[in-house]
Amino acid sequence: MTRALFLACSAIASPYLPAHDLRLQTFVAVALLARGGLDAPGRRLVQLVYWTPAPQLALGTYHLPGPALIAPVFVAYLLIRLRASPGLVSRPALA
Repeated sequence: MTRALFLACSAIASPYLPAHDLRLQTFVAVALLARGGLDAPGRRLVQLVYWTPAPQLALGTYHLPGPALIAPVFVAYLLIRLRASPGLVSRPALA
């Protein structure tokens, strides 16, 4: 979950949000979905993250930034989940 948060934050840290910046965020979001630990709103957000590049490219032609808000909402969702369930934070084992 923390990796997903890191990659989602790195996607929104850029002043621009081109489609190629969302590949890692999309990969981690789909991995979270495959793991099965998301509730219904989380699954819907993963679907939105997955499809973000399509509306971003379509609406970007008209300079409408709406789909760019999906990544910050995904970050907020992850922060809320991590705060509500501290056990979701995976700590690496010491070697």
